[in-house]
Amino acid sequence: MRFKYLCRNIMRRLSAFAIFAAAIAAAAHAQDCGKNLKFNSEGEFKILQLTDLHLTPGKPEEAVKTFARIDFLVRSERPDFIAVTGDVVTDRKARSMWVSFLEHLDSCGVPYGVVFGNHDREQDLDARQISELVASARGSVNLLDADGELADLRLQLMPSKAGKGTAAEIFLMDSNEYSTIKGVDGYGWFRSSQVEWLREECGRSLQENGRHVPSVLFCHIPLNEFREAWEIKGFETMGTRAEKECSPALNSGIFHCMVETGNVFAAFCGHDHSNDYIARLHGIILGYGRYSGDDTVYNDLRHGARIIILQEGKRELRSYIREDDGSIAFDCRSWKDL
Repeated sequence: MRFKYLCRNIMRRLSAFAIFAAAIAAAAHAQDCGKNLKFNSEGEFKILQLTDLHLTPGKPEEAVKTFARIDFLVRSERPDFIAVTGDVVTDRKARSMWVSFLEHLDSCGVPYGVVFGNHDREQDLDARQISELVASARGSVNLLDADGELADLRLQLMPSKAGKGTAAEIFLMDSNEYSTIKGVDGYGWFRSSQVEWLREECGRSLQENGRHVPSVLFCHIPLNEFREAWEIKGFETMGTRAEKECSPALNSGIFHCMVETGNVFAAFCGHDHSNDYIARLHGIILGYGRYSGDDTVYNDLRHGARIIILQEGKRELRSYIREDDGSIAFDCRSWKDL
């Protein structure tokens, strides 16, 4: 019995050490990938948002078309960063498809960050296994948290000219999967610890820079306030709303935190395949990405992706949808924070 106990204890320690070692390695990768996140000489920083790829290992022909779409978008837009907002691989035998996807992104030569969707952790890889693959990929900026899963992350974008401090910031946050409270159905929401983390990071940024740094947040599940932003009269909207927002039943307070702290002026999500609108509520821009996968699941919109162009030193962005045929839809040429 004592021998078995010692063996279990050793295995637990080895597992903890492996997680720690993986976190250290991931941090080194992320730090290296994040060094070149800076505004160009024209004072712009371009983000390509890929969302709901729904790659299926059993349908390799669909993956080929999705990878070709990514290549086209990168060639056409030449983004500075790629934000992948969840539901990437959504069927079993997921490892091979995750590896193929990450290798393909790496070949694009553009730094990228991934957040989980509600379907990513439902397959035959657990969150730790996926997280290790993502965080150790060559172009990934992702880090591992203390549990060995993808950490919520604040990325700093440097100005076009040195010596001016942080010009903007990007938050990558996990909106979780499904309700964990008995009697409350539906999708997940940001945990209170995550809301507090965002509050603390915004406060830290303010202290470091002496000002509110314009920030954009990426997640998978739309905030509850998306519906209000679309429906309330007097607020500007642009794009398509072809299905009801699949937001969580409970409101985590993340939107209130954004408004109150004053850094995050825009949030973008995925999740609802037939929505691609952009709206505004209480000074916060709220937008969907365009469904970027192929025909593995439902999608009522043309394939494409959202492009977001941040303006250096301003709480302002330009955004539009780039479609497969090269056309641009819903071009928001200047969405200023009001």
